[in-house]
Amino acid sequence: MLAALVTVVAFGTSGNAYSSPTPQATILTAPLGQTVALGDLKIKIEDLRAATLADNPHHLPVAADENLIVMHVILSNNALPSFSGVVTYRLEDKNGYGPRTWERLNIQQRTTVHLHGLFAVGKDYVPTSLLVECSSCNASRYIAVQFTLPAPSSTISPSPNP
Repeated sequence: MLAALVTVVAFGTSGNAYSSPTPQATILTAPLGQTVALGDLKIKIEDLRAATLADNPHHLPVAADENLIVMHVILSNNALPSFSGVVTYRLEDKNGYGPRTWERLNIQQRTTVHLHGLFAVGKDYVPTSLLVECSSCNASRYIAVQFTLPAPSSTISPSPNP
């Protein structure tokens, strides 16, 4: 099995940069850390937490009123000869708003891709879930997976600016 590492970055934490709530659709739900099959891809959010200096090796700038949140994702293609499409990630607060990022991927059969993503969010932003959408996963009636996050004190807490 092959593996690759891709870094995804989401910045822009003003109100205009946040996405609006997801339109009503059929969404799978799962706890953080569970592997979920969304059509042709298997998706697992390994980690979602406050970033440390080690998570930001390129020293991406962060404003004084922001925190960085790091995300580690594993995507596996075990079904198709090649998966080609866009996978979108969005942190959501209790109202369904939050920063969004995406990655255009081409994953060969029996290949696993490890993604490392950074979200810049306001210090008062409290995420409650991570929505993962796939543009071409052949997922029948499901269009996304919503990973629920544990309480903020145990997963994402204010941290020093990396």
